[in-house]
Amino acid sequence: MAIIRKSSQTKSNQTKASTRQNDDTQFAREFDLAVTLDLDTVMRYFDGNRYMTEFIEKYQSMDKTYMYKLSDGSYLEERLFKFGLTCTYEHLCHSFIFDPNDVTYIQKKVLTEEQIQELKSESPIHFPDVDDESVNYLMKFAHVTTTEDLRVALYQNGDYNMNYNKEHHQIKDWIRRSLDHLLLVYESTDDFHIEHSEQWYQSRIWLPLELLFERINGSKSLRGESAFASSSERKNLQRAVASTVKLQNKKMGTRVDMLVTVNNLEFLCEEDKASDDSTKMIEERHFKIGKEMKDILWGLFRRCNYDRTKMRKLVSFGITTFKFKAFFDICDFRLGYVARITRSSEYQVPSNISELSNLLPMLSMMLVFRLMIMTNVNIITEAPPEADVRSSLKRPHSPKQEDEFVRAVKKNVSATTPDDAANSRFKSLFKQGQDKK
Repeated sequence: MAIIRKSSQTKSNQTKASTRQNDDTQFAREFDLAVTLDLDTVMRYFDGNRYMTEFIEKYQSMDKTYMYKLSDGSYLEERLFKFGLTCTYEHLCHSFIFDPNDVTYIQKKVLTEEQIQELKSESPIHFPDVDDESVNYLMKFAHVTTTEDLRVALYQNGDYNMNYNKEHHQIKDWIRRSLDHLLLVYESTDDFHIEHSEQWYQSRIWLPLELLFERINGSKSLRGESAFASSSERKNLQRAVASTVKLQNKKMGTRVDMLVTVNNLEFLCEEDKASDDSTKMIEERHFKIGKEMKDILWGLFRRCNYDRTKMRKLVSFGITTFKFKAFFDICDFRLGYVARITRSSEYQVPSNISELSNLLPMLSMMLVFRLMIMTNVNIITEAPPEADVRSSLKRPHSPKQEDEFVRAVKKNVSATTPDDAANSRFKSLFKQGQDKK
């Protein structure tokens, strides 16, 4: 009997492997065919499918002159577009967002590993160094191994309070208060081994995040499922005055667990989960927050009047937390018409205070994000070139002339998720009759 079962299992595994191979072969054929189809044929096929029609129209608005050309002569935008036509579920490619960490591109042979590396190395994100004074202060806690050690270190390194100066001491003060806040969690030995609510993690573990960003002049850290304006603007782009139909109700922006604004401009969003299972990570970090970061980035573009130089410099920020883990991601616009995500490695609050030194790099990464947000604020507020100011003064009644690139960028916002969110399949270009519109 055991031999029969083993033989049956072997055949089953062979069948599954054969099915996967056939699926991959079929996808390769579909992808090759998609490359050869003209847009009119594609548009007719998707007639009535608002979601896919908008996706096609975004691609139609793009000029190859401004697309990102890979070293093999192909275009990134075209590859993402053709891949999007073969999908039956929403993917970041439908928003023209490229995530180098998405294994789908390799699995489906949309891009090679060499091409992904090429895209990652093109005008990479510059991460500023943390200043020596802050690093030296963090080092004062590098050898802490017990709660008693931490209490002593917090007391000994709080001397700046006697002559506190906000400009010079606020980062030291934040580091000390953050560690003091976590001390209570370490003294309660059960906290790292029992389940908690999302609100518990936000208030006990991740409170230092919002306290740090609020130390930027003009900033607010908004907690509690805040709806952000950038996504509301995107969702209401097609809203028009009543005519043959009544005025549409204004759609609310996407809700996030924390939103950081400076001078009422959105720069960072955060998603928190009280679970660290892989499904939640894929849904929140590898999909949802990618679209949210692009919404924020396009909101900044509107604020700088789509100045090309500023658009290539600006970035948006996304933080995802899963219980005691945190990830710090960035979205930029340096690959033609495509938004690119740069993913961080995993940071974790250690469950044992004897490993407190492993927590310090995460505090340092938070400081890096603060510096980068401040740089973004400076880019936004940079004075325009004198020639532009003179032109606006000479002809204040004339609207600024837009080129084809800017018009396409305005159109290329994040995709609006299909209305039937509970059953969000839509038909593939090659599966007519099998999937829903």
